[in-house]
Amino acid sequence: MLRLKLNLSFLVGLVITASIVLSGCSNSGSGKTEESAMLNIEKSSLQRVSPKESLEAISTLSDLNNDFAVNFYKRLSGMTGNIVFSPYSISLAMAMAYAGANGETEKPQSEWRD
Repeated sequence: MLRLKLNLSFLVGLVITASIVLSGCSNSGSGKTEESAMLNIEKSSLQRVSPKESLEAISTLSDLNNDFAVNFYKRLSGMTGNIVFSPYSISLAMAMAYAGANGETEKPQSEWRD
């Protein structure tokens, strides 16, 4: 009997918690138009900027990213089980780390000390 009361209390608590959480998901009062609220459209007020890189530089970067993806997959393919990875996300994270690097960390691998 006590176990039934505990399970019932747990379920009531779960329903109350879920209703509180879900009530915060409404769009009322957000200032969005009906269409954007339906489609959940967010727009930046900043002006879009295109990269000022040459087509050759963009092509080289693309080729290097493709090489990275293939080589990384070759290393992972020996593992057992399913493999899921995003080479673009990995290279983007490395590019962001490089952008914040300075001094010894910024040097190319060919210049690293042994």
